[in-house]
Amino acid sequence: MDKSDKFRPPSKNNTKKSKLSFLLVFKSLRPSLIAGAADNDPSAIANYSQAGAKFGFGLLWLPLLLYPFMTVIVGICARIGIVTGSGLTTVISKKYSKKIAFLIVTLLIVGNIMNISADLGAMALLLSNLYFHKYPK
Repeated sequence: MDKSDKFRPPSKNNTKKSKLSFLLVFKSLRPSLIAGAADNDPSAIANYSQAGAKFGFGLLWLPLLLYPFMTVIVGICARIGIVTGSGLTTVISKKYSKKIAFLIVTLLIVGNIMNISADLGAMALLLSNLYFHKYPK
């Protein structure tokens, strides 16, 4: 039994667990749920707050549409990491040429720098609103 077997649904030969139970479905989604929940960083919270202030409940249907897609993508990335024991950039550099892998890794680094900058900006905005707010006299 290799590492990826625990994420496969039960086989038809197994009569005890022929039906998918809630626990089995939840167990197969575990990597996706953990990685998805980890994305609530300061820039995301600031983004949610701004969108909520501007649109109210008008965009509440959007998470229902996008959640299955996000779950599948994050689940695929988690399973690639579990099966190969490597990160996504290592798998990409083994699969593609050095030029393409360099381009993808460069874009990944630029995206991470932008994400960290947005996090710092959101935290600075929060601190300015909390501690340096001028109250009317």
